Amino acid sequence: MPSSLWKSKKILAQGLVLVLAAAGLGVCFNIVRPHGLDLVPGPGHGSAAETGQRTASIDLVRALELFHSRAALFADSRGVHEFEDGHIPGAISLPSNGAGGDWARVPKLPKDRPVVTYCDGLDCGRARVLAGLLRGLGFDARALDQGLDAWLAAQGPLEASP
Repeated sequence: MPSSLWKSKKILAQGLVLVLAAAGLGVCFNIVRPHGLDLVPGPGHGSAAETGQRTASIDLVRALELFHSRAALFADSRGVHEFEDGHIPGAISLPSNGAGGDWARVPKLPKDRPVVTYCDGLDCGRARVLAGLLRGLGFDARALDQGLDAWLAAQGPLEASP
C-alpha cells in the first residue's frame, strides 16, 4: 500500500509540473505576441474614457455629425472586395491586414482631421486594430461603435466603387 501511495503522489507531482510548465510557456508566448491576450483586466476592458488611446471609439451619432459636416476622414478596415461592394461615401480602403487598398495615401492624409475607422459590426475588431495603428502614426483615429451594421441601421449613406 505505501508503494501505491508513493506512485500516486509521484504521478500527481509530475502532472503538476507539466501543468506549471505549460502555463509558463503560455505566458511567455503571450508576452512575445504582438497582440497578446490580457491576463489581468485593465485598459481596454471599460468604457471609452477608461480605455484610452488603444481602443478609442466613437459613437454613431458623433460619426454621423462628422460625416455630414465633412470634418472627418473615414477609413474602411474591411477587405478590398467588401469595400468595393459598398462603403461610406468618401471613405478610403485601409484593410487591417495591409493587403491592397489605399495604404500609399496614408502619409499624405491630414493629421489635423479625425479619422473614423469601421468594419462590419459589433463583433468585428478590425476597425479597432486599424484605429490603433493610425493612432500610432499620429492620427486622431477612433473605431465606429458597432461598425457598418449600425451605420446602415441608422440609414447612413453607402456607395459602391465603380
